[in-house]
Amino acid sequence: MFDWFRRKKQPATFMDAFVQTMYGRNAKKTADVSKAIDLANKELLRGSFALNDVTCLATELSNGPVPYSTHDLAASIALGLLKRVPLEARTGLEEVQLLARLPVVTWMKEGKVVPLLAEAFENTLYKEYDPARLMERQPFPEDHLIRAKIAGLVRMGIADKSIFRDLAKPNCAIVLDSSGNVSFRWISESDEIDDVIGLVPLRQLSSYRELLETCALEIKGGTFDDSFLYGPGAILFDRVAIQALNEMKRFSEDTDKQK
Repeated sequence: MFDWFRRKKQPATFMDAFVQTMYGRNAKKTADVSKAIDLANKELLRGSFALNDVTCLATELSNGPVPYSTHDLAASIALGLLKRVPLEARTGLEEVQLLARLPVVTWMKEGKVVPLLAEAFENTLYKEYDPARLMERQPFPEDHLIRAKIAGLVRMGIADKSIFRDLAKPNCAIVLDSSGNVSFRWISESDEIDDVIGLVPLRQLSSYRELLETCALEIKGGTFDDSFLYGPGAILFDRVAIQALNEMKRFSEDTDKQK
């Protein structure tokens, strides 16, 4: 009868408590390590890291106490490698980490990644690759200020029904002027653009077209709201901003060559 008074067995270590919180009691390892390496290398990191580095971290993690699924392990590999890169060496990884965050959200919705890991993946990369943080190592920090302005402008345009339809017009462009302001302009042949230092037609951006497709699905599903706009949608807005900024730079270079 003394069994009645026994206390429930508590986790022995912090790691035990962590695993129990993430996976519950008696969870088994189910990860296909080879498949996890392939997912991390190709789908999340897009070949940005040496395969040997991906494999070494996969082996280290799979030999540990966490009972990863295949997709959990892939996400953990990508997160670990992206976090390890020093600030000064992160040039070129901004879009990689953005594109990595989208599949992990999808995997979580499909039940392939535990929610706490998906949340850690999103929050950690958002913090680690935040433009304000990256400015500490950028020779041209204004790039990231402009990128943030573009992302905010696109979010505003998508959410504002009064101008949303006008964004579909072929002459709608995102413009950067000489004062550092970013805005939408509907360009015509008679317009003076002497104050413009960067310009890109909105419909020219593949990332914007993908954003519209995603928004259409969210509207159809009744989930096009602030939770989307400031959650998963923020990743898409930032992706549009990165591509737009790159195109603006090309515009500026081409303009300089013509002078």
